[in-house]
Amino acid sequence: LGDVYKRQAIDDGDLTYYFMNGILKKSKFGKTNNYAESCVRHDLTKSNLATKLREEFGDKLVPISLDLTSMDGFKDYGCVEGDFLAIPNIQLMMKFGDKIPLIDNWYWLATPNQTSARKDASFVQFVFSSGVVDYNGCSWDDLGVRPFFILKSLNL
Repeated sequence: LGDVYKRQAIDDGDLTYYFMNGILKKSKFGKTNNYAESCVRHDLTKSNLATKLREEFGDKLVPISLDLTSMDGFKDYGCVEGDFLAIPNIQLMMKFGDKIPLIDNWYWLATPNQTSARKDASFVQFVFSSGVVDYNGCSWDDLGVRPFFILKSLNL
């Protein structure tokens, strides 16, 4: 994929996660904070990067399962399954945050603050360039889209 898509590799058992060392683009999150229906997800799945990953890695790519549980524990958004390129959720940040390098852009996470069940589908988590996690209005600002993908580890 070349230098354009530099990434941080993080081994996790028989899988290796690759987090982009920058952002792919800036974007509003979407009309609501449901990542499954977001502009960010739509753009990622249709992106040139997703196409190039499929061409380069083929069946080594591992489908991503992304839990969309809100920060207050509501599970009504379920999980997004089967994408090969996505943005991290809060669980991935908690698992790998100490291994993911800071970047000079704020970027979206897939985790909603609350959900429609709480009558608030307006706010979604994001990461400041300092690494602090906070929430922002999903249609207010253009924040970074920092994708990741997963490969079967090569050392198997």
